[in-house]
Amino acid sequence: MAVMLPSLPLILFNPSSTIGQNLQAPMALTATGSASIDLTIASSDPSSVLVSMDPKAAGQGSTTVRLPPYTQKNVYLQALAASGSATITLSASGYTPTKILVNLYPSSFVFDRTVASTVKTQPLSFNVVPIAMVPNSGITFDGLSLRGGATPVNVALANSQPAVGILKPTTVTLNPGDSQASVTFTPTAAGNTVLTITQPSGFVNASPPAQFVVVVN
Repeated sequence: MAVMLPSLPLILFNPSSTIGQNLQAPMALTATGSASIDLTIASSDPSSVLVSMDPKAAGQGSTTVRLPPYTQKNVYLQALAASGSATITLSASGYTPTKILVNLYPSSFVFDRTVASTVKTQPLSFNVVPIAMVPNSGITFDGLSLRGGATPVNVALANSQPAVGILKPTTVTLNPGDSQASVTFTPTAAGNTVLTITQPSGFVNASPPAQFVVVVN
């Protein structure tokens, strides 16, 4: 006679189903039962997706963490591949496992805005962020960071009209666990300029293109 096991006493927050290559997505875990549970988090394909409890460290095919009641911990799902999928299984003794399908896509860097206006006395601060991108669709997913264990990534920026303002820095570096890099544009004259990104190795051109139009009045 089959025995039906209870569901995991667990709340999942942001169980991401889409991650870009060499990026990672956080998933918050909270145990809701009256006792601690030893939760195992495993990837069906460690060549595509790893799991880590540390956003700066390379993950493994599986990891086990003790969750005290109503205590939140984050696990990071790290994508190694730019296509395909993997299943993440959360399991604990005496409970029915929970499964999450993770889809994998190419990654790109973009600005966190596409247009802004300012005046000569007002510098602009903004960020370069990583995204996952569904090819040939224009659909993107943010809220990601450079995966733990990855090599730091240098992203080159360009300013089409240097006479209109100064862009600093012109290269930003994202380290493992970073979800953004800060940039400042300081206006020097009225006019328009277009800021662009050169994608580093292993990242693809964004669609629509990664550009930021600045209008200085």
